[in-house]
Amino acid sequence: MDETENINVNETPHILINSTNRSWYDSVDSGYVSLTPQSGGYTPIISGYKSRVSSTPDYTGRETVDILSLLGDRSNHWRIVSKILSFLGPQDLCSVSMVSKTWRTICMNDSKANTRRLIHVILRKNVKENLKLIKKSKIEGDIQSSPKSRYARKGYLLEVQNLLQVPGNQLPPGSPPVSPSKVKFHSFVKASRTLAPWEHLLPCPNCSFPCHVDGEKNVGTCSRQGCSMEFCTFCSSRPHTGPCKTPLLATPTKRNKRLVIGSRQSKRNLRRL
Repeated sequence: MDETENINVNETPHILINSTNRSWYDSVDSGYVSLTPQSGGYTPIISGYKSRVSSTPDYTGRETVDILSLLGDRSNHWRIVSKILSFLGPQDLCSVSMVSKTWRTICMNDSKANTRRLIHVILRKNVKENLKLIKKSKIEGDIQSSPKSRYARKGYLLEVQNLLQVPGNQLPPGSPPVSPSKVKFHSFVKASRTLAPWEHLLPCPNCSFPCHVDGEKNVGTCSRQGCSMEFCTFCSSRPHTGPCKTPLLATPTKRNKRLVIGSRQSKRNLRRL
């Protein structure tokens, strides 16, 4: 008698499918098959079984999802990652690289984003160094400017010989100052070198600098460029033709006659002496 005839109808037999007895069971991956009797025969019914094939996890309903790690680390979507990083600025790329080691690796693997990030870091370092130098020079300038600064009040030792030094380019020392009298003297010496035979020098009535005087016309001309005054040597007025017009005094002065030698008045004057 066959093995299938000894099976009790009330029971649901479970038969393990071997690799040698597969015919219409080839569509089943693995597992058990339930056989249920039906009208003089047995109809095989496959029990509910889920395949073990891995699928993409579902992130629906989660509050946070690490999208960069999913695209760049757990899967190979570097084009999408580089597109996302291209929309970020250099400062944002620095912030992204400091979130975690995974994000830092993703930023460093993208050549364009990493280049922009490194350039920004180098520029920030240079600016920081310049700010330090400016701050240091400002502090040194405060110390040199006044001994009553906050560093001196706190007891800092200062170099006294450097307190009065003025920073900046110092001009080389020029010639020592000359007195005004020597300036005029040198100006007369210089003007005498250009005198004509019929000229002589006189001080200008306006600025006291040398003037070239024409002996024939009795007209003087100041040699200083800022003055250049022309005047009559007799009345110190503008050059004119004819006799000088001197203004008359409002009250005529009493002129004493010249004393004769040996007179009584001269003898009285001698006695007073």
